[in-house]
Amino acid sequence: MGKNLFEVRLDETKQKANPYVIRKVDPAIQKQREQLISKQVKKMLRPMDWFGTSVIMLLLAGLAIALGVKSFVDAENPNALFGGVALAVGAALLCGSVAFAVRYLRHKKAEKAGENPEKGIFDEEELRENDRLEREAYRSLGVPDDAETMDVFGCYVEKEGKKTHVSPFASEYRVWKDEENRLCFSDAEELIAIPIADIGAVSLRAEPLDFLFWNKEAPAETYGVEELPDEDEFGYRAGSRYVAEIRSGKGDFELWIPPYEIDAFCRLSDQKIAGKGE
Repeated sequence: MGKNLFEVRLDETKQKANPYVIRKVDPAIQKQREQLISKQVKKMLRPMDWFGTSVIMLLLAGLAIALGVKSFVDAENPNALFGGVALAVGAALLCGSVAFAVRYLRHKKAEKAGENPEKGIFDEEELRENDRLEREAYRSLGVPDDAETMDVFGCYVEKEGKKTHVSPFASEYRVWKDEENRLCFSDAEELIAIPIADIGAVSLRAEPLDFLFWNKEAPAETYGVEELPDEDEFGYRAGSRYVAEIRSGKGDFELWIPPYEIDAFCRLSDQKIAGKGE
């Protein structure tokens, strides 16, 4: 059994390069995209500034109350003062935590509903600039205009002591078959080209797979994917996944395909599912 071709190691400071990467995006375009994303992230986090400010204000208010109470407290019982300060600190942290949790759950609910949780944070000009840079990135990588948009399952892997944690996630790629009979994937940062000859059997793994992220515009349930409760670690559950074996001198790998993408994958890769008829 090979490793997931789109595996991301969280316990390694430097990721091993995907052996099928044949091209990277133009560095100048990548730098512009990173600067825009950084700007957007800062704007997204700005509404959270009130969280820290609120905690500080609550702490100061609690401290002022505690100091005021001091004049009514027996001088031989200093623990009363410290108890008041501790109570104020606890109240501040509790209120801040509740406020943070409410905002987080609203954000996640909007994301699950297929809405943009950052609506109103990014202006139209920034969105147009992001679209322009993405088009330039795809153009620099040689992605054809008629490439299909398709999800694959990658996975985050982290080893802690003797335990290894694996967290699958859905990642969106532009996918097409090129003139050299290679199945190509691009996420606007790099171009991955897998010779069709390297792709072996495609089999069904029927066990459910919990995963992170939903990339489609339509709700998950329209693709036969279950949305998990907000407090769940992942968020989505596919009833199964398909696995394509990839074997060559570069190593043995697996390509995990969501069940809602298997038809597109088989059509683009000229593959058939093991055990199914013609």
